Amino acid sequence: MEQDLVKRAISGNQEAILQLIEKDEEIFYRMAFTYVKNEQDALDVMQDFTYKALKKMHTVKNPDYARTWLVRVLIH
Repeated sequence: MEQDLVKRAISGNQEAILQLIEKDEEIFYRMAFTYVKNEQDALDVMQDFTYKALKKMHTVKNPDYARTWLVRVLIH
């Protein structure tokens, strides 16, 4: 099931991308908060992260590394 979701996300399905992000949203938010140290900035990071994921998810080469790719996008 998850593999199918990842493949749809990589193929450009925006709903699938959002589902992947929502699945680990709390983890991503905590990661963002750890870096920026304040709630409003962490929410801004999450917004930028979601936008970049929607625009660039198609660049993921290997579906096995989709989550790793998302973490890297969040951190950068």
